[in-house]
Amino acid sequence: MKKTNQNNQPTIKSRFLDEYLDYLKNNLNQAESTIYRRRFHAIPFLVFIGKKATPSKIDSLRPKEIHDYVIDQIKDRKRHSKKDVTSSLRSFLRFLHIYGYTRKDLSDAVPRIISWKLESVPRALTWEQVEALLKAPDRTTAMGRRDYAILLLLATYGVRIGQATQLKRKHINWDKKTIYFPEHKRGKPLYFPLKLKVARAILEYIKKDRPPLDFENLFLTLGYGGNYKQISPNNKLCNSFKLYYNLANIDFPTNGAHAIRHAFATRLLKKKKPLKVISDLLGHRFLNTTYLYTKVDFDQLRLMTCDWPEKGGEL
Repeated sequence: MKKTNQNNQPTIKSRFLDEYLDYLKNNLNQAESTIYRRRFHAIPFLVFIGKKATPSKIDSLRPKEIHDYVIDQIKDRKRHSKKDVTSSLRSFLRFLHIYGYTRKDLSDAVPRIISWKLESVPRALTWEQVEALLKAPDRTTAMGRRDYAILLLLATYGVRIGQATQLKRKHINWDKKTIYFPEHKRGKPLYFPLKLKVARAILEYIKKDRPPLDFENLFLTLGYGGNYKQISPNNKLCNSFKLYYNLANIDFPTNGAHAIRHAFATRLLKKKKPLKVISDLLGHRFLNTTYLYTKVDFDQLRLMTCDWPEKGGEL
């Protein structure tokens, strides 16, 4: 029986895996979260090819094996998850060719999965539901105060969960009353006024709960040994969010933080804010990305086509 890690994945020792992760980090300068995802999908593929996962045998890998593996892996997955599987496997196969382990670049054997960006309309929480989530954490506890501050950052500024959990102490300028979020997922860096409610929540967490440890990140968590550590970039606080959705009596397809970001964008749209303004507040570089967040309200979008800088027309 294979050993598994905390993500229920097989733990393997592989020369390919070690060199691949080094290639991603030092050659491609990939973000830690990207390297984590690439590793997550490379491991089951190496397990699947079994004895071929050696330098002397990897070149015997055939396109049909890759094709059939991908088709099996992506069935019943959502669009973004399918994309993650295929892009990760292409990346790994390109690495094998670049490093001379395969004579041919087998990345083309990964099937192209056709899925439309607008094939499904994203669901956003109502703002009343967002407010109910903000009331869910138990603020008489350390974890509740920390999670309330994080939730408040999401609801106030519409940032992604990673931008909130990875916020660094130096990113808050208490004298100038500003807060800074570095660029994330190829987006724009963001500067905002530090709202009083947010400042109070963060200060309460700092004074009551954050130990005076020399970590750059503002928010900390307890490790297995009872020692404090920084929240991992891959930790989306899924268990906490699931609890808060239940406490707030919110029945939603997903119990994650991203629905709050959608709610933030939808709220701005309902206030008839121009798409360019919404795009800037979300940190998007392209209005097409903002459109994915705001397409939940087609009636409003029809009224706002004049804000679109490209060729207009009926939606």
